[in-house]
This record gives sequence, C-alpha cells and structure tokens, in this order.
Amino acid sequence: MQPMKPRRRPLVMACLITSVVAGCGQPDPSAPAQQRQPARACGFDTGPPRRAVMAALLGRDVVLLHADGSRSLAYQFPVLDETPDARPYWSGQLAAAGGFVVVSRTSHHYASPDVVTSHVLLDADGAVRWAKTLLGRSRAVVGADGTLAVDVREPAFGTLVISPDGGERVHDFVLLGSFASDGRLPGWTGSSAPVHGWLDPATGLLEPFTGPFAELETPPGHVVLLVGATLVDERPQGTRTVTLPHAGFAISEVQPDQALLTDGAGYFRADFADGSLRPVPLELPAGLRPLSGDPAPTLSATGAVCLTLRDDRASGLHCSARGAAPWTRQGLAVPAPLELLQRAGDGLLIEARAQPQRPGDTSPRDFPAASVAPRLQLVRLDDGRARSLPDGARLPSLSPDGRCVAYWDGGHLDVLGLDATPPITVLDDGEPALVTAWVP
Repeated sequence: MQPMKPRRRPLVMACLITSVVAGCGQPDPSAPAQQRQPARACGFDTGPPRRAVMAALLGRDVVLLHADGSRSLAYQFPVLDETPDARPYWSGQLAAAGGFVVVSRTSHHYASPDVVTSHVLLDADGAVRWAKTLLGRSRAVVGADGTLAVDVREPAFGTLVISPDGGERVHDFVLLGSFASDGRLPGWTGSSAPVHGWLDPATGLLEPFTGPFAELETPPGHVVLLVGATLVDERPQGTRTVTLPHAGFAISEVQPDQALLTDGAGYFRADFADGSLRPVPLELPAGLRPLSGDPAPTLSATGAVCLTLRDDRASGLHCSARGAAPWTRQGLAVPAPLELLQRAGDGLLIEARAQPQRPGDTSPRDFPAASVAPRLQLVRLDDGRARSLPDGARLPSLSPDGRCVAYWDGGHLDVLGLDATPPITVLDDGEPALVTAWVP
C-alpha cells in the first residue's frame, strides 16, 4: 500500500463521477509512489481508513483506492489468450452501489472474432464475491445489497442475476436500467409482443409498467413514461403523474422529482411532487442569444434551468432557480462554444471547445481562438460556485454528489474539491487508467 503524494501546482477545481472508456497495456499497480502529506478531500483521509473511495481498472488489474490514501490490488482478470502475437483490444466498465463494486472487462484479439466479457463483484472490504467470464459483450449493474444483474446477449438475450449468497438465476428479460430501492429491475420480456415492467429477481415475476407508452426513460431508481397526455413517474414508493395539455410531448431530461419536456414549440418543467406543469419562459438578457437556434435548456436536480448563451465575444452557462429571469451566469465566459459533459447532483462539468482556423480555410469562425483556457470547468448550480481544471486535465469523472472531480493530469490521478484545499494525487502509475469509478 502506498500513501498519497503531494502535488505542487496551481489551485483548481471541483468534484466528479463515473467514467467508462477503453484502454490497453496498463502498468503494474504495485509500482512505488512518492510520499506525500495527505490532505482532506473528497473522502480521502476521512472516514474508515480502509473504506474504498475509488476503483480503477489498470489493464487486467482492479485497484481500490482507500480513504487513508493507500491502495490495494483487489483482483486480476485472467489471461484468456496466451498466443505471443495476440494483442488484445479491451474495454472496461465499473459500477458501484452500497460499497459494492462490479468491474467488467470485454476483450477480443486481432486474429479472432470471439468477444468475451469477464465480470468480478467486490464487496466493501475488497473481497471477491463472484467472478465469471461470459461469451459476447455484456454489462452489469449492482444493487445496494450486493445483488448483481448481468445483461447477457449470447447465445440469447437475457439477464443473469446473482444473489448476495452467490446463487445464479437466468431470466428471459432484457435489462433497461439499474436497481430500484426495493431491489427490482426495469426492462422488458417477450419478442413478438414485448411487455415492459419491473422484474423481481427473487421470484422472476414481472409487474408491467403503466401503458401503452410513447416514450420511456430509466434514470437511476425509477422509470418515467409518456402515456398519451400523461407523464408517469413509477418508483417503488408509488406512482406519480403530471397531466399534460395534449399528447405529442417529448422528454428532454429527467431529474429525481422533475422532468423537462418539449412540445416542439417550447419547453416545460413538470414537477412530480405537486403534479404541476409550468412553461419555461426564455426571456434572455439583453445582448445574449443561444449558441444555436434551439436554446436546449438543461435541468438541475433542484429544478434550476440553465442555458448556454453567447454574445459576440464569448459564451457562458446562465441559470435561473425558477426557469425565468433573472438569468445568472455560472462559471467563466470563454471564447468558445460550451458543451455539457457530465452531471451529478447539482454539479455540472462543462467543456469549452475551440474552433481553430485551419490553413487555407477562409470560412468564418464564431469564436476564432485557437486555444481556450480554462477548457474544463466544474459548476455548482445550488450555490453558483465554479472551479477550473488544469489545462492538462483528461478523463474527468464527477463524484456522485457533484462536489468533487477526479481527473488524469499526465500520469497522475488527481482529486479536487470545491473547497480551498489543493488537489491530491491518489494514483500515480505513469499512464492513465482509462476506467475509474467512485465508490458511493
């Protein structure tokens, strides 16, 4: 186990989430790390010392990063092809809930059409609860009690459920989302006439959704459907509805207690708590306009509505607690289009994308700057705070509460909070681990 190491660099930004990407040829996680004076940030050096705060997939190695700054090799995926010339492609995914971590690694080789996915489930202490390699591509989700569901696609579609005691059961069911708080899973069954509903993994019984529906969204823990002129929110605690003035709405975005809808002519905010539907007025501050013809608002977890607006020199994120004037700019205005990358809680990670002028290209540029600094910003919608990440930050990941961000800077995985503490390095292995996840 190695302690965290100090970084001497400018103060930067805020807190992050889960990332899923591809990679290969990662170094040995047991490589020594430099000594550092630990700082309190984003779960590190706080709470139980051996509690896992983050997990990383380094090639075939699953590494847990603990609250005391140490790390441990929790699992090593098996070598599936010993052919010397076989250089595997692979992609990875991590998911976590209730202290449990499931890691999935899909691989194949240049010379072979076969694709396999290896899965491992780790408990809060880093012990292996279950591991298996399945044919084809598959993904996995884990419940707060350690129940695992794997979306199996070969030889036929189905869902493999592994109970906390290790028992396995295959259901003729296509998984659509994550576990609800009561342990049920959203999805559908049947080929000729599919039935969508909640699956009870213990009994195999399916409770159909309200329907027939025109659109379905599966945010974590619940399901939102458009049924005619009614917006339906189904969750274990009960069903909530919002009556719409007519059919033909589309779901733009869903938050735990609200949804953003559009009917093609405007945007509306639906509140599941009181059943109300309110238009989002788009009276913009003088001199500002949307980046494109469609203002494309985004909705925060607390109901704030945000727009990316621009003038003749720069663009910025503007938000309103009520979805109407006054609109307040959040974060820095930059001479480039802004794009929302990630959201968690009331934290937004936004990226400024430069429009460089290429040699011989005489077409106009709205923002002609060849480079933009800062490129990445973390913005908190509840209190308006914003921080910029270093220019070299890559592969950022927001923490589940949106208050911390982890990012790779060179060969270091750094974590930064919204407070004034400097960033800390929690992993240093020379090359970025392209698959990392926070462990809630």
